Amino acid sequence: MSLRARQRGATLIELIVFLVIVGIAAAGVMEALTQAQSGGATPIQILEATKLAESRLEFLAGQSEVQSFATLTDPCAGTTPPPVCQLPPGYQIAQPTVVPDFGKNPALTALVVQVTAPDGRVLATLTDVVAEY
Repeated sequence: MSLRARQRGATLIELIVFLVIVGIAAAGVMEALTQAQSGGATPIQILEATKLAESRLEFLAGQSEVQSFATLTDPCAGTTPPPVCQLPPGYQIAQPTVVPDFGKNPALTALVVQVTAPDGRVLATLTDVVAEY
């Protein structure tokens, strides 16, 4: 056997080609991760959205004593909403969902509030159950 036939190592060219391919793949993965992180909401945005949802839920729960329990509606959706309904710039609250007879119990009503960012991303969704007793 000749000396050339017994050598089984990689050539320098093969190693360089391998490193270039791995480098391109790693760069692609890093770019994808960077774009995925930049598109998400920050923890401060999520915290603010959760506070806004909690505030609206408390306001709606309080309205259940003022309005008829069976016809509970969101006063913030009216033509002249109260000052408590004003939101900081960049946040939107979808029309809260009122689910009467929650759990097939006529004395319970579920309230669902969803806060979104201007681009449509949901930042917080909270549910509260109000009882008529």
